[in-house]
Amino acid sequence: MRRGPDAAYPAPVAEAASLRVAVVVASLGRPELITQMQELMARQCQPPELLLFSVTGAQDLPPPRPRDSALPS
Repeated sequence: MRRGPDAAYPAPVAEAASLRVAVVVASLGRPELITQMQELMARQCQPPELLLFSVTGAQDLPPPRPRDSALPS
């Protein structure tokens, strides 16, 4: 537990190494914004382990992206 004058500030990333992040987004009819969000989430200093989109149908999602061959499957 942090104490002292800087107690209100978040812990540095080194102290939060076990941090796990999941993001859930509800979207309707905005596939281009979902693509943007995927790209922005991937650039975060702590990218989410799970990025889940809640949509009404396939028309609300962007077309599937090709898998990166450098990533493990």
